[in-house]
Amino acid sequence: MSDRDPSKERLDELFEYRDGKLFNKTNRRGTARMGMESGCKTTEGYRDVRVDGKLHRTHRVIWIMHNGDIPKNKFIDHENRIKDDNRIDNLRLVTGQENAFNTSAKGYIWHKSISRWVAYITLDGVQKHLGSFVKEEDAKEARRIAKKDLHTIEER
Repeated sequence: MSDRDPSKERLDELFEYRDGKLFNKTNRRGTARMGMESGCKTTEGYRDVRVDGKLHRTHRVIWIMHNGDIPKNKFIDHENRIKDDNRIDNLRLVTGQENAFNTSAKGYIWHKSISRWVAYITLDGVQKHLGSFVKEEDAKEARRIAKKDLHTIEER
């Protein structure tokens, strides 16, 4: 558990989980009443919830409620990339590298000086050149194949 994550016991006192959402078990600070959905959507698209005066990402809270502490240097990833889809079956424990795999990055660009499409992929913080292509479809396919081969997430 990170220093900033609340305990499973505390979360179980405060919230009830239902289909990816948290609901207050008690009347809480301000207008947060028992039975109401807890938290709010951020400008980044995630949902946050307040626990004992501190904001926490809802997906982390839900993970802890279901699975216990989040190990150091691990992240909770939204498998379908929808940042506020916090259903437990959409959340998975990943490394930082694996978390970076689950992005919508295109992985290829038009390189004006050579008039070709250039494909690339990043692995362990290092960008790997996949080739240059006359057709955009070929660059896209090279990136798709590399992503399939290199960006794998171990089942846990």
